[in-house]
Amino acid sequence: MVCAELFTALCCLHNFISRAGLTVKESKPPVQPATLAIQQLAAEIERREPIMSQEQKEKAGENMRDKMAEDMWRSYQDIMRSRRFPGVA
Repeated sequence: MVCAELFTALCCLHNFISRAGLTVKESKPPVQPATLAIQQLAAEIERREPIMSQEQKEKAGENMRDKMAEDMWRSYQDIMRSRRFPGVA
């Protein structure tokens, strides 16, 4: 629940800043050596993976979205069952 509230708050803040015509100065913190090593490893793994077409990427994204939705729905149903709400199979 906190994630949803945080997301909404950040959207509101973004809209407020945009409508006020303000800008946010972006500055990147220095990259820690361990983080840099992980990024380099991820880049190496990505280079080894077969290159996917845009269509394949879209299909993979759709599959991931659908699986997440199914998992969320199952979780919701489990919660409702545990609370013994009528009408939930």
